Amino acid sequence: MEKYKLNGKKYQSENSKINGIKILENAGLIPVEEYELLLKINQKGFEPVQLDEVIDLKSPGIEGFVAKPYKVLDIYVDDIKIEVDECFKTPDEILTMAGKNPEKYFLKQLKGEIEIGYKNDRDHKVAIKNEAKFISCELDDKNITIIVNGTPHEVQKGNISYTAVVTLAFPDFPQHPERTYSVTYKRGHGNKPEGILSPGGVVKVKDGMSFKVKHTGQS
Repeated sequence: MEKYKLNGKKYQSENSKINGIKILENAGLIPVEEYELLLKINQKGFEPVQLDEVIDLKSPGIEGFVAKPYKVLDIYVDDIKIEVDECFKTPDEILTMAGKNPEKYFLKQLKGEIEIGYKNDRDHKVAIKNEAKFISCELDDKNITIIVNGTPHEVQKGNISYTAVVTLAFPDFPQHPERTYSVTYKRGHGNKPEGILSPGGVVKVKDGMSFKVKHTGQS
């Protein structure tokens, strides 16, 4: 597998030789005719790549590719048309363009009968296609979703205790106080996104926060 970058995002190709069509298709930029593809070669700047042109990813000096729409693309958020001149946007950027506060809303993409939610994936780079449709969804003001040992749980905003987290992972924990567990978390608040939750302690939760609870033996 050969690796390459398009607009700063990493992709893979089964072969070292790949044409412009495949590069754009791999990134979900379809129809490919609506995008300009450029090859970044160190010290030489950018060179245009034709759709049927074959590039050898093993060639020296290749730093990656850049794609951009030939014209402004129209997307719809809540049936309101928005003009976009970039190939990729994060869900929060799309919400902001639609005049929605990302702290109060999350984004869903509509693909036919399929809905793709970005509630817990705010940094995802969404490939912008002409006529793409999105909807904004209001976040629950009282409850958020956290992940405990891979299972989502809805909890109230604010702080959560060590006991509450362990009980979500092991419901019989209150009946067995002699058991001890280690609790770690990720994707927490910005000032401390990762850490350890010790017995008797509490931590402020946020939507999408992940906890891992592991039995450590008897005290």
